Amino acid sequence: MNVLTSITVLGFLIFFHEMGHFLAAILQGIYVDGFSIGFGPSIIQKKI
Repeated sequence: MNVLTSITVLGFLIFFHEMGHFLAAILQGIYVDGFSIGFGPSIIQKKI
C-alpha cells in the first residue's frame, strides 16, 4: 500500500508542477497548444 500511495502522491506533485508551467505561460500571453504529462497518446484533451 505504501508504494501505491507514493506513486499517487508523486503523480499529483507532477500534475500540479506541470500545471504551474501551463498557467505561467498563459498568464504571460504565450500561446500554448496543449497541456500534457509524458509522451504517450492523449487520454483527456481539452482545447482552450
